[in-house]
Amino acid sequence: SCSMAKRLNVMYSDLESKLPPSSDEPDLIILEFAVNDYEGQDHLVQVRYQASVFFEGFMDITLCSEVVIHSLLKRYKNTAIMFLEMQTAILPRKTGALLHMGVATHYQIPVVSYAETLFHGFAELIHKLERMDPISYSFDDSELMLGSGDNVTFLSTATSSALFPYPHGCSPCQPQNIISQFRQGGCKSICTFVERSNIVRDRKLKCKANDIPSGRKECFVPYLAPDAVHPSAVGHGIVMDLLVHSLASAQRSSCEGAGTPYQNELPMTTFVAKTTNELKVRGDFLVVNDVARIFSRWDQLKPVGNPNGFERYADDLLKQRMGW
Repeated sequence: SCSMAKRLNVMYSDLESKLPPSSDEPDLIILEFAVNDYEGQDHLVQVRYQASVFFEGFMDITLCSEVVIHSLLKRYKNTAIMFLEMQTAILPRKTGALLHMGVATHYQIPVVSYAETLFHGFAELIHKLERMDPISYSFDDSELMLGSGDNVTFLSTATSSALFPYPHGCSPCQPQNIISQFRQGGCKSICTFVERSNIVRDRKLKCKANDIPSGRKECFVPYLAPDAVHPSAVGHGIVMDLLVHSLASAQRSSCEGAGTPYQNELPMTTFVAKTTNELKVRGDFLVVNDVARIFSRWDQLKPVGNPNGFERYADDLLKQRMGW
């Protein structure tokens, strides 16, 4: 959100150049900061994965979120605005959902939560696997929930599932449904996600395929990429379904007279900002020199003086080499 707060003027220029001639406002804006809004990553050399809720800098990022919402509501009186909250399978890692919730409550912004939709079931699946096999989090072949027909096997269909119905249970790994950039090292099991989360301290986990006992299988969930952060194609499909359901429900309520169309209005007080003028100033950057193109307008960061040894952060095609 701090990255966006700095680039609001560039975003408005880019967005409004793409609107149809008949409209001067977008119909809908969805704010989705993935799981990065606790990282403070804007122009930092290294991303910090936050494992605490109220870390140093928490209020600064909350203020950035307020800057973005305040600016959008003030500029677009008739635009519907919502937050979309995601989640990661690295369990101790916090996301920006908490700070967004405070801003959303104060400014009456609806929130759609991918995290609440899937990750209660994700925790339930981990607990069930742990009771069955606390070392490898595997499941027995007999736990397969058959589809249509008695001859269905675990690997015969992309939507076969064990322990819980698809997509909440263990399913075959489907790497073709994951963007190649996020397939590093092949599919990752629940055991690997738990191991990476470093939450099991009383025993040594065995998560490699050749460690799985005979007659048992590794558990993969279909909605996560191997990096434990990005959704697979299935995960993105679930996100789209959530958004469509939310919009359709709002439309139905309006048609039934349960809601009254209204213009966006600002509350009488700020949330964490000291004054409304502070919100305006913090969202009014004229130029931000960027290492990579974010919008159609690009104020490119260039070396000063001798460029030998200078390499922009994003020149490595998102391999995420740290530094310049």
